[in-house]
Amino acid sequence: MIIQLEIEHLIKTFQKHDTDKARDAINVLNRVLLELRESNDRLRQSMLLTSESELSSLEQIKMNRELLQELELLRIENKHLKKNIK
Repeated sequence: MIIQLEIEHLIKTFQKHDTDKARDAINVLNRVLLELRESNDRLRQSMLLTSESELSSLEQIKMNRELLQELELLRIENKHLKKNIK
């Protein structure tokens, strides 16, 4: 974000000069700014996907924990049933 602000400031500075070099510099800086914004968007998307994946993993862990608890209860119940059968 800071880099984007710096580039925007440089563009404004170059806009005060009406020369070919200034226009060339503005064009280059605009392309850099565009690429930077696109890169930031891709990074945001990646971060969102990572967050969603982490949430999904946490949900899976929670479900696994619940299943393990149920399994343990079933084992205990099975053990008691076996005792009652003997």
